[in-house]
Amino acid sequence: MTTREDLKMFLDCKVIAGEKVVRQHRLVCGVVKVRECKKKRTRAEKRIRTWKLTGDVGREFKDKVNRQHRIHKEQTANDKWIDLKGVLLSTAEEVCGTSKGGKKIDKETWWWSEEVQTSIKMK
Repeated sequence: MTTREDLKMFLDCKVIAGEKVVRQHRLVCGVVKVRECKKKRTRAEKRIRTWKLTGDVGREFKDKVNRQHRIHKEQTANDKWIDLKGVLLSTAEEVCGTSKGGKKIDKETWWWSEEVQTSIKMK
């Protein structure tokens, strides 16, 4: 009747013999313990503010990356990639800064238009 992980929810279960819904089926009654689900609080991740990489900030970022990043010929491609990634991330975080993170809010209101607002007011 249920999955194994949900078996611990059932406290009591019995078949009522006198009630026949269909010839091969019997009515089953049970006592189920249902717990209230706790909502998980999701937090938005801290992000590097890359949208600030325009104008003077962009030029400053470019200069700092050029000064810090050196390619060594004896490195493998994977090592070069790891070095470049580290330099780009650390420089971007230093120049642009990071967002706070905080509560994650679903902003799914693309459908909320003037037409919808007037319809609700009329209702």
